[in-house]
Amino acid sequence: AQVVLSAGFSRTPGPAAALLEKAKASNVAPDVLAAYVKNATSRLGGIKEAQLSKGAAIYQSLCFSCHGMDGKGVDAGAGKLAPPLAGSKIANGDKSNMIKIVLRGLTGPIDGKTYLGQIMVPMAQESDEWIADVLTEVRSGWGNTGDAVTPSDVAKVRAATTGVTEPYTMETLLGER
Repeated sequence: AQVVLSAGFSRTPGPAAALLEKAKASNVAPDVLAAYVKNATSRLGGIKEAQLSKGAAIYQSLCFSCHGMDGKGVDAGAGKLAPPLAGSKIANGDKSNMIKIVLRGLTGPIDGKTYLGQIMVPMAQESDEWIADVLTEVRSGWGNTGDAVTPSDVAKVRAATTGVTEPYTMETLLGER
C-alpha cells in the first residue's frame, strides 16, 4: 500500500497512470488508490486523474519508442535513441521549454551528448489538450517533480512561438528567455 501512496513522489519506473492500472489489477484497496490519486493531483495543482490517464496513454503509444517506458531513453548501440526524461532538468524545469520542444521540435546535442534519433519532431498539429496531457504525465512520472501543464499554458506558448519555423537547439531554446 505504501508503494502506491508514494508513487507520485518516488522514482518508480513508468508513468503514474500505468502504476495505478497495475495496482488496480493487483486488487489494491480502493481507499489506497483514492489516496494515491489525491496525493498525485494535490502535488500537481489539482489536476484530474483523467489528464494523467490520457497523458499516459499518449506516452505509451508514441513517446516510449524513443524515451523508453521507464523514461530513461531507449538503448541504441553504444548510446541512447533519445535523452532520458526521468530526472531531466528540462522536464522538471520551466514548463514552457517542454511545451516549445513538443510544439516546434528539438535537434542537436543536449548537455554535450548527441542522441541517435537526432531530432524531436515538431508536434504543433496536436491539440493544446493533447500536449498538456502528455507533458503533465512526463513531468509527474519517474520521480519528476514538475507542475502540471494546462491547455492554456500550451496555447500561450503556441501563440508566442508561431514565428519559429525550425526545430530548437538547446542554445536557441535556452537563449529565448
